[in-house]
Amino acid sequence: MVSINALQQCLPVTGLEPQLVAFVQAVSDIPDDLRWERSIRLFEPPAGQRVPYLEPVHSLALLLVHQGAELDAALARAAKEYEAIRNRLSAQYRVHFYDDLEPNPAEQIPAPLFLQWLHDLACIPSETLGHLDRIVTEVVQAPIMEGPDNWKAPWSLAQLPAATPPKAMIEFFPGPSWIDYSPEEEQAFAVWREAIRPVAERLADRLGEPVYYFADPENDLDDDNVHRFLVLHWCCTFKPASAYVQYLLASSGARDLGAFKAALTAPESYRHPFKMNDAFWWFDCKACRFSL
Repeated sequence: MVSINALQQCLPVTGLEPQLVAFVQAVSDIPDDLRWERSIRLFEPPAGQRVPYLEPVHSLALLLVHQGAELDAALARAAKEYEAIRNRLSAQYRVHFYDDLEPNPAEQIPAPLFLQWLHDLACIPSETLGHLDRIVTEVVQAPIMEGPDNWKAPWSLAQLPAATPPKAMIEFFPGPSWIDYSPEEEQAFAVWREAIRPVAERLADRLGEPVYYFADPENDLDDDNVHRFLVLHWCCTFKPASAYVQYLLASSGARDLGAFKAALTAPESYRHPFKMNDAFWWFDCKACRFSL
């Protein structure tokens, strides 16, 4: 049986893709074509949690490079160390976040759990761990997340609502996730979009609120806005074997892909309040910036 509540609990509240809440620059001398490697990145957590998440292998590798290790060796060691403890961590805290460019995003864990792991591993100086702990504490309290419901009083992670606000259930969807815009992939999306249209119409009739705003293809300034469950339906249709889709199946308790996709289009799955809106104007996060 598919648990929609469990599905919602594994997703962020501000949108499918989590807000990037902080950068921690760890190294400065990595080549320009690898600039993304320089910073540990902290992200908004799944619903109901109040601490940032990070990618453990990438983050540990950067800390090792900060101490003088070569990047390739640091990445290999970090991957080996994480693999040794990964299965001892609760599945609840091993998250794959939606990324509209990447169907196989790296696993992420809570930052405090990461710091405890590093303390036990004893491979990073205690001064560095203390600095990172203070950064995490500051990020949790920083009022950096704002949107239509709180422009004048931005939320911190500590103040995030436990459940997704109705407008945030709608995703700005200017183009399909995960495609490289080959003719074949564009056609696959066009076929899915037309197939989902009657489904969306039936849901709107039953629920009294649109679940898919279909943009005018002749208007360059018009874009689709879609209920998050239907975005997930596209992901399941296009890349069913992806790490992200497999994470959704496991988190929701779905017995198989067919059952999960059926739940995503079932009217009873839409009990959580939602409000169709132009989601382009939804959340903005002023990410904190730190250095080691």
